Amino acid sequence: MNEKKWNGYTIDELRYMRALSVVKCEMQKEKLISSVALIKQNTALLMKPNIRSGYVGKLLSAFDFFDYAFISFKLVRKLYRFYNRQTRSKE
Repeated sequence: MNEKKWNGYTIDELRYMRALSVVKCEMQKEKLISSVALIKQNTALLMKPNIRSGYVGKLLSAFDFFDYAFISFKLVRKLYRFYNRQTRSKE
């Protein structure tokens, strides 16, 4: 048999693969940073600047999107139950 036994990667090949993976990670990091910056810019345009001041602004800035979604879900569920109770009691 004329098959060569594989002895592993050379130090140059390992360095090249490491550099390539670092570049890929940096590209993904930059892509993520630019996406977040774009999202922040779009949400900043939608929010009024005077909302950020005072206690209400501090409270609202402490929540993120999932907190708002969870609170909205709970509020809608409670309102739905309340509405159903009111319509059933009228019948």
